Amino acid sequence: AYSGGGAYSGVENWQQEIAKPNHSAPPLFRDDKQPAWNARGWRHCDGNNLRVFSATAYFFGRALQQQLDVPVGLMDVSRGGSSIQSWTPRDYALRNPITRYYSDLFCLHRDQINAFNLANEQAYRKREAGFTNVIFPSPLPQELAVANRFGGVASLYDNFVESLAPFAVRGVVWYQGESNGDFTETA
Repeated sequence: AYSGGGAYSGVENWQQEIAKPNHSAPPLFRDDKQPAWNARGWRHCDGNNLRVFSATAYFFGRALQQQLDVPVGLMDVSRGGSSIQSWTPRDYALRNPITRYYSDLFCLHRDQINAFNLANEQAYRKREAGFTNVIFPSPLPQELAVANRFGGVASLYDNFVESLAPFAVRGVVWYQGESNGDFTETA
């Protein structure tokens, strides 16, 4: 559910930006796995749809459309907390020796890592449901904790980028957060 400024709270005059109708703004596409967007498809760029859309993508696309004077459509297939290797084609990602090492390590310990992830997710859900004294699983050893981040090499690329193939995509805006930041200190 939308509350406050959300993604736009850091944008000067964000309330006015969202409130004003802009019929020349780029149409918005968001996949149906996004919680605030109930069905796959294109939407008009209005305040209700902008509230749950990527602010970075919107302002970039709007500026691009204005500067190039060509129609632009914006597609948001983002996943918060995702790592860069999950958005990279498998063959390309595995050229990197660090990615290959941790991906192989993940494969060797897949059952242990998946069991940890399931137990951790269940504990979080219980805590969110209001249970007290929730017991979280013991942390994975450091090497496996890092390997856990590499278990999904190409998974988001395969599921989301490849699915955009029917569209005539001329460019991609990549906004990578800090999910890989903790890895650089441990590798």
